[in-house]
Amino acid sequence: MNSDLDAIALASQKCNQYGLDTISTGNTIAYAMEASEKGYMEDDLNWGDPETIVELVEKIAKRDGWGMSWQKVSISWRRNGEPISLSR
Repeated sequence: MNSDLDAIALASQKCNQYGLDTISTGNTIAYAMEASEKGYMEDDLNWGDPETIVELVEKIAKRDGWGMSWQKVSISWRRNGEPISLSR
């Protein structure tokens, strides 16, 4: 969980600046961080890290590297053709 109010405000501001929905973007970043923590992806994302969250908002908005492949993650993410549930 991120309790850094400055980082939360900055991430929200960046979402608004780029026309991104804050809830969908936050859910996508949380999903990616959880997937990273569980070893479903190679990227090493530290759960709740404020700097990483702001950086990922930028990457998603600019379709840069990680952001390019994660733009649609909130719609569907699969591994070996099967939907992934992180709650298992």
